[in-house]
Amino acid sequence: MSERHLTSFLKMLTSAAHGSYCCFGGWPASSESVAGINRNRWRTLIGIAGRNGSEYAVKTLRGVWGVRITPRMKARSALLRRLKDVFRRHRSQPVDRVIYLINPILRGWTNYFRVGNSSRCFGYVKYWVERKIRRHLMSARKRRGFGWNRWSRAWLYDTLGLFNDYGVRQYQAGKCCQSR
Repeated sequence: MSERHLTSFLKMLTSAAHGSYCCFGGWPASSESVAGINRNRWRTLIGIAGRNGSEYAVKTLRGVWGVRITPRMKARSALLRRLKDVFRRHRSQPVDRVIYLINPILRGWTNYFRVGNSSRCFGYVKYWVERKIRRHLMSARKRRGFGWNRWSRAWLYDTLGLFNDYGVRQYQAGKCCQSR
């Protein structure tokens, strides 16, 4: 990919994901500063990986440049490690409290990685969290298994209030900058 295409792609990504000016870990990513950056440093800072490791911007079926990024395995592992720590620390607590603690973590992580092709990763995280919640419920009743026949998915997400907004949003060119 040429440097010109990468620069335009990075400008599109920063404006799509986080407004026209954003900051990743103290590093400004405005459209002015995107032009002179090291592309590997930028990818590492925001925690994304391309589909095959090298291509981040691709031509879509409609012939326009699009984003093909997924969360890095390192970012997903860090999320699961953090959630596992919450589950471990609150093993004897009611499930409502555990859900109250993990929902903001899940909401923030999915909103950060929502731009791109993150659906497969989101599905893995959703299934993992659902299994942990089911195991927590069963261990509170001193039973084995996950309770697949006992509780439906609708009950987990509607009644208990478990986070369920794992949908990937499509980039809208004009919407993110209208307020500025």
